[in-house]
Amino acid sequence: SSITITPASTSTYSVITSIGFCNDTDFIKVTVLPPPIADISRTSICSGQIAMLTADGGVNYNWNTGATTESINISPTTNTVYTVTVSIGSCWDTISSMVEVYPSPFVSVLGDTMLCIGDATTLSASGTGVEDYLWSNGLTTSSITITPASTSTYSVIAFTGFCTDTDFIKVTVSPPITATVDISKTSICF
Repeated sequence: SSITITPASTSTYSVITSIGFCNDTDFIKVTVLPPPIADISRTSICSGQIAMLTADGGVNYNWNTGATTESINISPTTNTVYTVTVSIGSCWDTISSMVEVYPSPFVSVLGDTMLCIGDATTLSASGTGVEDYLWSNGLTTSSITITPASTSTYSVIAFTGFCTDTDFIKVTVSPPITATVDISKTSICF
C-alpha cells in the first residue's frame, strides 16, 4: 500500500486498487525542485563601518542572526562567521562566510587657520593606525606647507590597508590691511 520513491525529475505516479473485478486508479504528481545552492557575498569591512551581506540561491533565507531576508546589514567588531540556510520548498542548503574586520585609522589635521595673503603655514596630519596619507593637493607626506591665495579647505585621507579616514581644515586668508593716519593736525599744545 506504500512505496518509497527517489525521483530524479518531476514524475507522475499511479496506483490501481482492485476488489474482485472492480478497480480504481489514482494519480499523484511529485515535483522535483532543483536543489538550492547557497551563496553569500564575501566581504571584509573596516571597524565601525556597516556592510551588507547578500545570500543567493533560494527563495527563503534563515540567517544565524535571526534575519529572514535575502540581505542583512552587519557591523561586527571582530572577525565573525555568518551562516545562512536557503530553501526552495523542502529543499535547502547552508553556507557560512567569515567577515574579516580590519582596524580603521583615525586622522586629525592641525595648523594655522588664519593667514594674511602671502603667509605660509604648515598643516600636519596625525592619527592612530595610519600607514599612508593623501592630501587634497596630491601630496602624500604627513605635513604639507601651503601658501593659499584665498580661503581654502584642505583634506587629508589616512589609509590603513583599504580602510580610510578623512579630516578637513579650512584656512581663512584675510585681505591685506591698509593703514591710514589722519595727519590734518601736525602740532599740539603742551
